Amino acid sequence: MTATRAARTRDALDRLFERLLSPVDIASLVFFRVFFGVLAFWHVWQLMRSVKMEYITPDFHFTYYGLGWIQPLPGELMNVVFLLMAASAIFIALGLFYRAAAVTFFVLHTYAFLIDISNYWNHYYLISLLAFLMIFVPAHRAYSLDVARGAVLHADEAPAWGLWILRGQMAIVYFFAGVAKATSSDWWHGRPMDAFLASYPEFPLVGRWFDEQWLIYLASYGGMLFDLFILPLLLWPKTRVPALAVAIGFHVTNSLIFDIEVFPWLAIAATLLFLPPSWPRFGGQWSRLTPESAPAKRSPPPATRRPRNARGRFREGGGRLYFGQRTVAGILGVFFLFQVLIPLRQFAYPGNPAWTTEGYAFSWRMLIADRKGSAIAFYLESKTEQATCIVNTRSYLYSFQTPWLLSPDAVVQFAHHLAAEYTKRGADVEVHAWTDVGLNGRSARSWIDPEVDLASVSRTLGHHGWLTDIDDATHIELPVAQPCPDPPPLERVAPAQQRPTLD
Repeated sequence: MTATRAARTRDALDRLFERLLSPVDIASLVFFRVFFGVLAFWHVWQLMRSVKMEYITPDFHFTYYGLGWIQPLPGELMNVVFLLMAASAIFIALGLFYRAAAVTFFVLHTYAFLIDISNYWNHYYLISLLAFLMIFVPAHRAYSLDVARGAVLHADEAPAWGLWILRGQMAIVYFFAGVAKATSSDWWHGRPMDAFLASYPEFPLVGRWFDEQWLIYLASYGGMLFDLFILPLLLWPKTRVPALAVAIGFHVTNSLIFDIEVFPWLAIAATLLFLPPSWPRFGGQWSRLTPESAPAKRSPPPATRRPRNARGRFREGGGRLYFGQRTVAGILGVFFLFQVLIPLRQFAYPGNPAWTTEGYAFSWRMLIADRKGSAIAFYLESKTEQATCIVNTRSYLYSFQTPWLLSPDAVVQFAHHLAAEYTKRGADVEVHAWTDVGLNGRSARSWIDPEVDLASVSRTLGHHGWLTDIDDATHIELPVAQPCPDPPPLERVAPAQQRPTLD
Protein backbone atom coordinates (compact mmCIF):
# COMPACT_ATOMS: atom_id res chain seq x y z
CA MET A 1 0.00 0.00 0.00
CA THR A 2 2.87 2.33 0.84
CA ALA A 3 4.62 1.54 -2.45
CA THR A 4 1.42 2.26 -4.37
CA ARG A 5 0.98 5.55 -2.58
CA ALA A 6 4.59 6.52 -3.29
CA ALA A 7 4.12 5.66 -6.97
CA ARG A 8 1.02 7.84 -7.12
CA THR A 9 2.94 10.68 -5.51
CA ARG A 10 5.73 10.33 -8.07
CA ASP A 11 3.24 10.31 -10.92
CA ALA A 12 1.52 13.42 -9.54
CA LEU A 13 4.87 15.20 -9.30
CA ASP A 14 5.76 14.09 -12.82
CA ARG A 15 2.52 15.52 -14.16
CA LEU A 16 3.13 18.76 -12.25
CA PHE A 17 6.65 19.08 -13.65
CA GLU A 18 5.37 18.35 -17.14
CA ARG A 19 2.82 21.09 -16.86
CA LEU A 20 5.30 23.59 -15.46
CA LEU A 21 7.76 22.78 -18.25
CA SER A 22 5.20 22.96 -21.05
CA PRO A 23 5.58 25.98 -23.37
CA VAL A 24 3.20 28.94 -23.23
CA ASP A 25 3.05 32.14 -25.24
CA ILE A 26 5.72 34.56 -24.03
CA ALA A 27 3.60 37.63 -24.77
CA SER A 28 2.22 37.96 -21.23
CA LEU A 29 5.70 37.80 -19.70
CA VAL A 30 7.01 40.41 -22.12
CA PHE A 31 4.15 42.73 -21.24
CA PHE A 32 4.82 42.32 -17.53
CA ARG A 33 8.55 42.88 -18.01
CA VAL A 34 7.92 46.23 -19.69
CA PHE A 35 5.20 47.28 -17.25
CA PHE A 36 7.22 46.25 -14.21
CA GLY A 37 10.30 48.10 -15.44
CA VAL A 38 8.34 51.30 -16.05
CA LEU A 39 6.59 51.13 -12.67
CA ALA A 40 9.86 50.33 -10.90
CA PHE A 41 11.47 53.39 -12.49
CA TRP A 42 8.53 55.57 -11.45
CA HIS A 43 8.76 54.17 -7.92
CA VAL A 44 12.51 54.85 -7.66
CA TRP A 45 12.13 58.32 -9.19
CA GLN A 46 9.69 59.23 -6.42
CA LEU A 47 12.07 57.92 -3.75
CA MET A 48 15.04 59.88 -5.08
CA ARG A 49 13.54 63.12 -3.79
CA SER A 50 13.91 61.96 -0.18
CA VAL A 51 17.24 60.10 -0.30
CA LYS A 52 19.07 62.83 1.62
CA MET A 53 16.47 63.07 4.41
CA GLU A 54 15.84 59.34 4.82
CA TYR A 55 19.26 57.82 4.19
CA ILE A 56 22.08 60.38 4.28
CA THR A 57 21.29 62.82 7.10
CA PRO A 58 19.87 60.62 9.91
CA ASP A 59 22.41 59.24 12.38
CA PHE A 60 19.91 56.73 13.79
CA HIS A 61 17.90 54.10 11.91
CA PHE A 62 15.30 51.58 13.03
CA THR A 63 16.87 48.35 11.82
CA TYR A 64 15.29 44.95 11.25
CA TYR A 65 16.00 42.30 13.87
CA GLY A 66 19.33 40.65 13.06
CA LEU A 67 20.03 43.06 10.19
CA GLY A 68 21.57 45.97 12.08
CA TRP A 69 24.71 45.54 9.99
CA ILE A 70 22.84 46.88 6.95
CA GLN A 71 23.67 50.59 7.02
CA PRO A 72 23.60 53.43 4.45
CA LEU A 73 26.70 54.01 2.38
CA PRO A 74 28.73 57.04 3.50
CA GLY A 75 28.48 60.52 2.02
CA GLU A 76 26.49 60.93 -1.16
CA LEU A 77 26.90 57.31 -2.27
CA MET A 78 23.24 56.54 -1.50
CA ASN A 79 22.34 58.85 -4.39
CA VAL A 80 24.49 56.66 -6.63
CA VAL A 81 22.61 53.60 -5.35
CA PHE A 82 19.28 55.08 -6.41
CA LEU A 83 20.62 56.26 -9.78
CA LEU A 84 21.83 52.73 -10.51
CA MET A 85 18.49 51.39 -9.33
CA ALA A 86 16.62 53.68 -11.72
CA ALA A 87 18.93 52.74 -14.61
CA SER A 88 18.47 49.02 -13.97
CA ALA A 89 14.67 49.46 -13.98
CA ILE A 90 14.91 51.05 -17.46
CA PHE A 91 17.14 48.20 -18.63
CA ILE A 92 14.56 45.68 -17.40
CA ALA A 93 11.81 47.40 -19.37
CA LEU A 94 13.96 47.50 -22.51
CA GLY A 95 15.23 43.96 -22.05
CA LEU A 96 18.81 45.18 -22.23
CA PHE A 97 21.35 43.16 -20.22
CA TYR A 98 18.16 41.84 -18.66
CA ARG A 99 19.53 39.27 -16.22
CA ALA A 100 22.19 41.61 -14.86
CA ALA A 101 19.65 44.44 -14.65
CA ALA A 102 17.17 42.27 -12.72
CA VAL A 103 19.87 41.16 -10.26
CA THR A 104 21.12 44.73 -9.84
CA PHE A 105 17.65 46.15 -9.23
CA PHE A 106 16.73 43.40 -6.76
CA VAL A 107 19.95 43.74 -4.74
CA LEU A 108 19.94 47.56 -4.61
CA HIS A 109 16.21 47.92 -3.95
CA THR A 110 16.24 45.30 -1.23
CA TYR A 111 19.35 46.88 0.32
CA ALA A 112 17.68 50.31 0.50
CA PHE A 113 14.45 48.73 1.75
CA LEU A 114 16.21 46.98 4.66
CA ILE A 115 18.20 49.98 5.92
CA ASP A 116 15.35 51.43 7.99
CA ILE A 117 12.07 49.78 8.93
CA SER A 118 10.51 53.25 8.78
CA ASN A 119 10.58 52.83 5.00
CA TYR A 120 8.41 49.72 5.12
CA TRP A 121 5.49 49.81 2.74
CA ASN A 122 3.80 46.68 1.44
CA HIS A 123 4.42 47.66 -2.16
CA TYR A 124 8.14 48.28 -1.48
CA TYR A 125 8.28 44.70 -0.25
CA LEU A 126 6.27 43.43 -3.22
CA ILE A 127 8.55 45.19 -5.71
CA SER A 128 11.60 43.45 -4.21
CA LEU A 129 9.86 40.07 -4.33
CA LEU A 130 8.80 40.48 -7.96
CA ALA A 131 12.27 41.73 -8.90
CA PHE A 132 13.73 38.55 -7.40
CA LEU A 133 11.38 36.37 -9.45
CA MET A 134 12.14 38.35 -12.61
CA ILE A 135 15.76 37.21 -12.34
CA PHE A 136 14.62 33.69 -13.27
CA VAL A 137 11.79 34.50 -15.71
CA PRO A 138 13.03 34.52 -19.35
CA ALA A 139 10.97 37.59 -20.22
CA HIS A 140 13.71 39.06 -22.42
CA ARG A 141 13.50 36.45 -25.18
CA ALA A 142 11.10 38.52 -27.30
CA TYR A 143 10.71 42.22 -27.99
CA SER A 144 13.93 43.07 -26.19
CA LEU A 145 17.20 44.76 -27.01
CA ASP A 146 18.97 41.59 -25.90
CA VAL A 147 17.36 39.80 -28.86
CA ALA A 148 18.08 42.73 -31.18
CA ARG A 149 21.78 42.72 -30.30
CA GLY A 150 22.00 38.93 -30.59
CA ALA A 151 22.74 38.24 -26.94
CA VAL A 152 19.87 35.72 -26.70
CA LEU A 153 17.89 33.78 -29.24
CA HIS A 154 14.36 34.87 -29.89
CA ALA A 155 11.54 32.68 -28.61
CA ASP A 156 7.79 33.02 -28.98
CA GLU A 157 7.24 30.66 -26.07
CA ALA A 158 8.53 30.27 -22.51
CA PRO A 159 8.16 27.56 -19.85
CA ALA A 160 4.86 27.80 -18.01
CA TRP A 161 6.61 27.95 -14.63
CA GLY A 162 7.83 31.49 -15.43
CA LEU A 163 4.23 32.63 -15.61
CA TRP A 164 3.06 30.63 -12.61
CA ILE A 165 5.66 31.91 -10.16
CA LEU A 166 4.54 35.49 -10.84
CA ARG A 167 0.91 34.45 -10.52
CA GLY A 168 1.78 32.64 -7.30
CA GLN A 169 3.32 35.74 -5.76
CA MET A 170 0.23 37.81 -6.48
CA ALA A 171 -1.96 34.98 -5.21
CA ILE A 172 -0.15 35.11 -1.85
CA VAL A 173 -0.71 38.87 -1.60
CA TYR A 174 -4.44 38.57 -2.29
CA PHE A 175 -4.97 35.53 -0.06
CA PHE A 176 -3.25 36.84 3.06
CA ALA A 177 -4.80 40.29 2.63
CA GLY A 178 -8.17 38.53 2.69
CA VAL A 179 -7.19 36.40 5.70
CA ALA A 180 -6.14 39.52 7.62
CA LYS A 181 -9.55 41.09 7.02
CA ALA A 182 -11.52 37.92 7.72
CA THR A 183 -9.75 37.37 11.06
CA SER A 184 -10.26 40.97 12.22
CA SER A 185 -13.37 41.46 14.35
CA ASP A 186 -13.15 45.19 13.69
CA TRP A 187 -13.35 44.63 9.95
CA TRP A 188 -16.60 42.70 10.36
CA HIS A 189 -18.03 45.77 12.13
CA GLY A 190 -17.02 48.21 9.41
CA ARG A 191 -13.86 49.47 11.09
CA PRO A 192 -11.54 51.11 10.15
CA MET A 193 -13.25 51.56 6.78
CA ASP A 194 -15.67 54.06 8.36
CA ALA A 195 -12.74 56.33 9.31
CA PHE A 196 -11.05 55.96 5.93
CA LEU A 197 -14.18 56.81 3.95
CA ALA A 198 -15.10 59.73 6.22
CA SER A 199 -11.91 61.45 5.09
CA TYR A 200 -13.07 61.60 1.47
CA PRO A 201 -16.58 63.14 1.36
CA GLU A 202 -15.81 64.76 -2.01
CA PHE A 203 -15.00 61.46 -3.75
CA PRO A 204 -16.59 61.47 -7.24
CA LEU A 205 -20.19 60.24 -7.54
CA VAL A 206 -20.47 58.24 -4.28
CA GLY A 207 -18.58 60.44 -1.78
CA ARG A 208 -21.83 61.87 -0.37
CA TRP A 209 -22.73 58.39 0.94
CA PHE A 210 -19.36 57.65 2.54
CA ASP A 211 -20.80 58.22 6.02
CA GLU A 212 -23.74 55.86 5.40
CA GLN A 213 -23.58 52.56 7.25
CA TRP A 214 -24.72 50.53 4.24
CA LEU A 215 -21.83 51.82 2.13
CA ILE A 216 -19.30 51.35 4.93
CA TYR A 217 -20.33 47.70 5.31
CA LEU A 218 -20.46 47.26 1.53
CA ALA A 219 -16.88 48.53 1.23
CA SER A 220 -15.66 46.41 4.17
CA TYR A 221 -17.29 43.15 3.15
CA GLY A 222 -16.67 43.80 -0.53
CA GLY A 223 -12.95 44.32 0.06
CA MET A 224 -12.69 41.16 2.15
CA LEU A 225 -14.61 39.01 -0.36
CA PHE A 226 -12.58 40.46 -3.22
CA ASP A 227 -9.27 39.44 -1.65
CA LEU A 228 -10.52 35.97 -0.72
CA PHE A 229 -12.24 35.03 -3.97
CA ILE A 230 -10.58 37.00 -6.77
CA LEU A 231 -8.08 34.19 -7.44
CA PRO A 232 -10.56 31.35 -8.16
CA LEU A 233 -12.68 33.78 -10.17
CA LEU A 234 -9.66 34.73 -12.29
CA LEU A 235 -8.64 31.11 -12.80
CA TRP A 236 -12.12 29.97 -13.92
CA PRO A 237 -12.55 30.94 -17.60
CA LYS A 238 -16.28 31.68 -17.25
CA THR A 239 -15.74 34.35 -14.58
CA ARG A 240 -12.29 35.59 -15.64
CA VAL A 241 -13.33 38.67 -17.62
CA PRO A 242 -15.84 40.09 -15.10
CA ALA A 243 -13.40 39.30 -12.27
CA LEU A 244 -10.67 41.20 -14.09
CA ALA A 245 -13.00 44.19 -14.56
CA VAL A 246 -13.80 44.15 -10.83
CA ALA A 247 -10.09 43.90 -9.97
CA ILE A 248 -9.19 46.88 -12.13
CA GLY A 249 -12.04 48.93 -10.64
CA PHE A 250 -11.00 47.89 -7.14
CA HIS A 251 -7.38 48.96 -7.57
CA VAL A 252 -8.21 52.20 -9.38
CA THR A 253 -10.61 53.14 -6.56
CA ASN A 254 -7.91 52.38 -3.99
CA SER A 255 -5.49 54.63 -5.86
CA LEU A 256 -7.98 57.49 -5.58
CA ILE A 257 -8.75 57.01 -1.87
CA PHE A 258 -5.48 55.82 -0.33
CA ASP A 259 -1.94 57.12 -0.61
CA ILE A 260 -0.35 53.85 -1.76
CA GLU A 261 1.73 55.16 -4.66
CA VAL A 262 2.40 52.56 -7.40
CA PHE A 263 0.79 49.59 -5.63
CA PRO A 264 -2.59 49.68 -7.46
CA TRP A 265 -0.96 49.81 -10.88
CA LEU A 266 1.54 47.10 -10.00
CA ALA A 267 -1.32 44.94 -8.74
CA ILE A 268 -3.26 45.48 -11.98
CA ALA A 269 -0.24 44.48 -14.06
CA ALA A 270 0.28 41.33 -11.98
CA THR A 271 -3.44 40.48 -12.08
CA LEU A 272 -3.40 40.62 -15.89
CA LEU A 273 -1.04 37.64 -15.76
CA PHE A 274 -4.05 35.46 -14.91
CA LEU A 275 -5.42 36.00 -18.43
CA PRO A 276 -4.43 33.54 -21.18
CA PRO A 277 -0.70 34.06 -21.88
CA SER A 278 -1.33 35.29 -25.43
CA TRP A 279 -3.70 38.12 -24.42
CA PRO A 280 -1.25 40.98 -25.26
CA ARG A 281 -1.30 39.91 -28.91
CA PHE A 282 -4.95 41.08 -29.06
CA GLY A 283 -6.16 38.31 -31.28
CA GLY A 284 -3.00 38.13 -33.37
CA GLN A 285 -2.68 41.83 -34.16
CA TRP A 286 0.66 41.83 -32.35
CA SER A 287 2.60 39.56 -34.68
CA ARG A 288 5.61 37.54 -33.67
CA LEU A 289 8.88 39.42 -33.89
CA THR A 290 10.86 36.80 -35.78
CA PRO A 291 9.42 35.62 -39.12
CA GLU A 292 8.73 31.92 -39.47
CA SER A 293 11.08 31.86 -42.47
CA ALA A 294 14.11 32.37 -40.22
CA PRO A 295 14.14 29.30 -37.98
CA ALA A 296 17.91 29.45 -37.50
CA LYS A 297 17.56 32.57 -35.38
CA ARG A 298 14.94 31.06 -33.13
CA SER A 299 15.51 29.04 -30.00
CA PRO A 300 13.61 25.77 -29.64
CA PRO A 301 10.68 25.88 -27.25
CA PRO A 302 11.09 23.96 -23.98
CA ALA A 303 10.19 20.30 -24.22
CA THR A 304 6.58 19.54 -23.49
CA ARG A 305 7.46 16.10 -22.18
CA ARG A 306 10.58 15.04 -20.37
CA PRO A 307 12.37 11.79 -21.29
CA ARG A 308 11.74 8.98 -18.84
CA ASN A 309 13.94 6.11 -17.76
CA ALA A 310 12.90 2.49 -17.54
CA ARG A 311 11.14 3.03 -14.21
CA GLY A 312 9.01 5.83 -15.56
CA ARG A 313 10.83 8.51 -13.55
CA PHE A 314 12.08 11.69 -15.21
CA ARG A 315 15.60 11.23 -16.54
CA GLU A 316 18.37 13.70 -15.74
CA GLY A 317 18.87 16.23 -18.48
CA GLY A 318 15.33 16.06 -19.83
CA GLY A 319 13.21 19.22 -20.07
CA ARG A 320 15.44 21.99 -18.84
CA LEU A 321 14.77 25.01 -16.65
CA TYR A 322 16.91 28.09 -17.02
CA PHE A 323 19.93 28.30 -14.66
CA GLY A 324 19.79 24.61 -13.84
CA GLN A 325 16.66 22.67 -13.08
CA ARG A 326 17.34 21.55 -9.55
CA THR A 327 18.93 24.82 -8.44
CA VAL A 328 16.07 26.97 -9.68
CA ALA A 329 13.41 24.60 -8.34
CA GLY A 330 15.11 24.54 -4.94
CA ILE A 331 15.52 28.31 -4.71
CA LEU A 332 11.93 28.99 -5.75
CA GLY A 333 10.61 26.25 -3.47
CA VAL A 334 12.30 27.80 -0.43
CA PHE A 335 11.19 31.26 -1.55
CA PHE A 336 7.51 30.32 -1.67
CA LEU A 337 7.72 28.30 1.54
CA PHE A 338 8.87 31.43 3.37
CA GLN A 339 6.22 33.50 1.60
CA VAL A 340 3.56 31.26 3.13
CA LEU A 341 5.11 30.81 6.58
CA ILE A 342 6.06 34.44 7.31
CA PRO A 343 2.48 35.82 7.13
CA LEU A 344 1.25 32.96 9.33
CA ARG A 345 3.48 34.05 12.21
CA GLN A 346 0.92 36.72 13.15
CA PHE A 347 -1.28 33.94 14.57
CA ALA A 348 1.52 32.77 16.88
CA TYR A 349 1.40 35.99 18.91
CA PRO A 350 -1.15 36.43 21.72
CA GLY A 351 -3.58 39.32 21.70
CA ASN A 352 -5.02 41.45 18.93
CA PRO A 353 -2.33 41.84 16.22
CA ALA A 354 -3.87 45.12 15.07
CA TRP A 355 -3.27 46.44 18.60
CA THR A 356 0.15 44.95 19.33
CA THR A 357 1.36 45.29 15.68
CA GLU A 358 3.35 42.08 16.21
CA GLY A 359 3.65 40.12 12.98
CA TYR A 360 2.57 43.11 10.89
CA ALA A 361 5.53 43.45 8.52
CA PHE A 362 5.70 41.05 5.53
CA SER A 363 2.19 39.72 6.28
CA TRP A 364 0.05 41.77 3.85
CA ARG A 365 -2.04 43.22 6.69
CA MET A 366 -3.15 46.20 4.63
CA LEU A 367 -5.50 48.92 5.95
CA ILE A 368 -6.47 46.88 9.01
CA ALA A 369 -5.74 49.51 11.67
CA ASP A 370 -6.44 53.22 12.07
CA ARG A 371 -4.50 54.88 14.91
CA LYS A 372 -5.29 58.53 14.37
CA GLY A 373 -4.52 60.76 17.34
CA SER A 374 -2.19 58.25 18.99
CA ALA A 375 0.63 59.64 21.12
CA ILE A 376 3.80 58.42 22.79
CA ALA A 377 6.28 60.08 25.13
CA PHE A 378 9.53 58.75 26.61
CA TYR A 379 10.60 59.52 30.17
CA LEU A 380 14.02 59.18 31.70
CA GLU A 381 14.33 58.33 35.39
CA SER A 382 17.72 58.65 37.04
CA LYS A 383 18.88 55.57 38.94
CA THR A 384 20.98 57.70 41.28
CA GLU A 385 18.71 60.69 41.91
CA GLN A 386 15.01 61.38 42.32
CA ALA A 387 14.74 63.01 38.93
CA THR A 388 12.48 62.49 35.92
CA CYS A 389 12.43 64.29 32.58
CA ILE A 390 10.49 63.98 29.31
CA VAL A 391 12.33 63.40 26.03
CA ASN A 392 11.70 65.47 22.94
CA THR A 393 11.65 62.69 20.33
CA ARG A 394 12.02 65.26 17.57
CA SER A 395 15.54 65.87 18.80
CA TYR A 396 16.44 62.36 17.67
CA LEU A 397 14.02 61.26 14.96
CA TYR A 398 12.71 62.54 11.65
CA SER A 399 9.01 62.80 10.98
CA PHE A 400 9.08 59.75 8.68
CA GLN A 401 10.46 57.66 11.57
CA THR A 402 8.17 58.65 14.44
CA PRO A 403 5.08 56.67 13.27
CA TRP A 404 7.10 53.49 13.74
CA LEU A 405 7.23 54.15 17.48
CA LEU A 406 4.00 52.14 17.49
CA SER A 407 6.10 49.08 16.65
CA PRO A 408 7.36 47.23 19.76
CA ASP A 409 10.78 46.53 18.27
CA ALA A 410 11.21 50.19 17.30
CA VAL A 411 10.27 51.23 20.84
CA VAL A 412 12.98 48.98 22.29
CA GLN A 413 15.56 50.23 19.78
CA PHE A 414 14.81 53.85 20.58
CA ALA A 415 14.88 53.20 24.33
CA HIS A 416 18.30 51.57 23.98
CA HIS A 417 19.48 54.51 21.89
CA LEU A 418 18.33 57.02 24.52
CA ALA A 419 19.99 55.07 27.34
CA ALA A 420 23.23 54.87 25.35
CA GLU A 421 23.19 58.61 24.62
CA TYR A 422 22.80 59.50 28.30
CA THR A 423 25.36 56.91 29.37
CA LYS A 424 27.86 58.82 27.23
CA ARG A 425 27.04 61.90 29.31
CA GLY A 426 27.67 60.02 32.55
CA ALA A 427 24.00 59.50 33.46
CA ASP A 428 22.56 56.11 34.45
CA VAL A 429 18.88 56.18 33.49
CA GLU A 430 15.79 54.06 33.06
CA VAL A 431 13.59 54.64 30.00
CA HIS A 432 9.81 54.51 30.39
CA ALA A 433 7.05 55.27 27.90
CA TRP A 434 3.68 56.94 28.26
CA THR A 435 1.31 55.99 25.46
CA ASP A 436 -2.19 56.99 24.48
CA VAL A 437 -3.29 54.85 21.54
CA GLY A 438 -6.68 54.70 19.90
CA LEU A 439 -7.44 51.80 17.56
CA ASN A 440 -10.23 51.86 14.99
CA GLY A 441 -12.41 54.40 16.78
CA ARG A 442 -11.84 53.14 20.34
CA SER A 443 -11.03 55.58 23.11
CA ALA A 444 -7.30 56.13 23.55
CA ARG A 445 -5.61 53.98 26.16
CA SER A 446 -2.18 52.92 27.37
CA TRP A 447 -0.39 50.64 24.91
CA ILE A 448 2.80 50.04 26.94
CA ASP A 449 3.10 49.22 30.64
CA PRO A 450 4.57 52.52 31.94
CA GLU A 451 6.36 50.75 34.82
CA VAL A 452 8.66 48.78 32.52
CA ASP A 453 12.22 50.00 32.01
CA LEU A 454 12.44 49.65 28.24
CA ALA A 455 16.21 50.13 28.27
CA SER A 456 16.56 46.86 30.19
CA VAL A 457 14.49 44.67 27.84
CA SER A 458 16.03 42.86 24.89
CA ARG A 459 14.98 42.85 21.27
CA THR A 460 13.12 39.69 20.37
CA LEU A 461 11.13 38.06 17.59
CA GLY A 462 8.77 36.73 20.25
CA HIS A 463 5.93 38.38 22.11
CA HIS A 464 6.66 41.60 24.00
CA GLY A 465 5.18 40.98 27.43
CA TRP A 466 5.18 44.67 28.38
CA LEU A 467 2.44 45.46 25.85
CA THR A 468 -0.99 45.85 27.40
CA ASP A 469 -4.06 43.87 26.46
CA ILE A 470 -6.47 46.00 24.45
CA ASP A 471 -9.46 45.01 26.60
CA ASP A 472 -7.68 45.65 29.93
CA ALA A 473 -5.80 48.81 28.98
CA THR A 474 -6.95 52.14 30.40
CA HIS A 475 -6.23 55.78 29.75
CA ILE A 476 -3.39 57.25 31.82
CA GLU A 477 -2.87 60.99 32.15
CA LEU A 478 0.32 62.45 30.74
CA PRO A 479 2.76 62.82 33.66
CA VAL A 480 4.18 66.25 34.37
CA ALA A 481 7.95 66.51 34.00
CA GLN A 482 10.63 68.93 32.93
CA PRO A 483 12.13 68.56 29.44
CA CYS A 484 15.29 66.47 29.31
CA PRO A 485 18.53 68.26 28.46
CA ASP A 486 18.37 66.98 24.92
CA PRO A 487 20.56 68.27 22.09
CA PRO A 488 19.03 71.15 20.10
CA PRO A 489 16.01 70.02 18.03
CA LEU A 490 16.81 69.01 14.48
CA GLU A 491 16.45 71.99 12.18
CA ARG A 492 14.42 70.12 9.58
CA VAL A 493 11.67 69.18 12.05
CA ALA A 494 8.96 71.33 13.58
CA PRO A 495 9.39 72.12 17.30
CA ALA A 496 7.78 69.83 19.81
CA GLN A 497 4.12 70.38 20.61
CA GLN A 498 2.75 70.59 24.12
CA ARG A 499 1.26 67.10 23.85
CA PRO A 500 3.59 64.57 22.20
CA THR A 501 2.01 63.05 19.11
CA LEU A 502 3.01 60.72 16.34
CA ASP A 503 3.47 62.34 12.93
